[in-house]
Amino acid sequence: MNSLHLSPLILLALGLGAAPASAQEPIDAEPPPNEEPAADTTADADEQPPPAEEGEEPQPAEPEQEPGSPEAPEIPIVESSYGSLRVGLIIQAGFEFLPDAREGDRNSFDLHRARLALEGHLISENLRYRFLGDATEGLAHKRRPGAPGGEMAPERPTADVPFLLDAAISWHVPVIGATITVGRFVPAWGLTMGARPTRLGAIAYPLYVYGAEGSIGRFRNVGLETQIRVIEFLAFEVGVVNGGRNSWGDTNDAKDFIAGILVEPAPGLRIRAASFFAFPQSIDGTRRDGTEIEDGTETHIQPIIEARYQDFGFDVILGGAASFVERHESDIRDDYYSMGGMAHFGYTLIGDWFQLFARAEFWDPEMGHSGDDQVRVTAGPQLFLEGIHSQIRVNYIYDRFGGAAAMCRSYLGVPGCTGTAEVTEAKRNASTVLLQVGVDI
Repeated sequence: MNSLHLSPLILLALGLGAAPASAQEPIDAEPPPNEEPAADTTADADEQPPPAEEGEEPQPAEPEQEPGSPEAPEIPIVESSYGSLRVGLIIQAGFEFLPDAREGDRNSFDLHRARLALEGHLISENLRYRFLGDATEGLAHKRRPGAPGGEMAPERPTADVPFLLDAAISWHVPVIGATITVGRFVPAWGLTMGARPTRLGAIAYPLYVYGAEGSIGRFRNVGLETQIRVIEFLAFEVGVVNGGRNSWGDTNDAKDFIAGILVEPAPGLRIRAASFFAFPQSIDGTRRDGTEIEDGTETHIQPIIEARYQDFGFDVILGGAASFVERHESDIRDDYYSMGGMAHFGYTLIGDWFQLFARAEFWDPEMGHSGDDQVRVTAGPQLFLEGIHSQIRVNYIYDRFGGAAAMCRSYLGVPGCTGTAEVTEAKRNASTVLLQVGVDI
């Protein structure tokens, strides 16, 4: 039996001479502001398009018109009877001004993201692939991991695996309404962590996802995830991954699990409730040779609920997350829990291109422990010059820290920073001005 090996180069060759279809959103795109959400085709999709009949050439999707643009920009796509290849691109760059920083140069231009996506289907519309890379490898050392600027790209490639972010295959099973994804991807934990970085409603992620001491967003992992669409507006999601933040693999026996539900009760409204269940390196706190493990004895349960409404010019996000940490009896440290929340409100004032927003949020990495909590208020204008595809964002961020330790780690990015403890203790308030220009196709 002959086997078929399909690569992007072959797909390009098969599609030579075909006119590119225009204005197709990347597979994981969220709806642009002031527009009803389109049918999603990722793990949140209730149905994939039906496969073409044998011998029939699949037809490109109808062009979509973006708000504020008379003609939607063309996006390269190649179609053939064996599959499709769609090319996506995200570039984000900006300037960061930290007027309250006390050490070093805190004002700089930076390339936040430079991403190339290759995605489409193979043989059948029910079998889809996704490859995502980021060319900003090598820049991670320039960012402070917990500072406001560092929030822009917490998922940058690592030196161990440069460039590559996502590599996954999804198989849709129409009979049972299930979509099975395997590879490296962002698990379905809330709505903001897995959103495209151009669709967050602001430049920064919520504090409980990333950007504060002890934030709990895990981002990319290697594993398997399944979504089962029970009815049109309700889906269940379960998965198992290696664990950790932006991880590739681990050597311990225990894996991390995720379970949740996605509800879409009305046009423009999505609600996701989920929880991570992260287990320690060893359930009983010992290695295989019987010796005790000094660290890695923690079990984490991390629930989250987020709701987002995007319609009639509104972009409203409400969310909350927590982390409950239980340590094995061999660990003398106490158990603890973390908690955070966010309220985001945006409204498009002029046509579909000028939006004002405000966001208020808090995060406490260890409830009952003073000096490490953080409160943040963010506001500013956002311009969408070619719909969602071209963006200019100006965000003013005000942070109120519970103490010197929180400001040192989260704002200055210096754990402990004992040399400036007196200064930061006296000044617990900090401001950040961020300018970001980006394109997204």
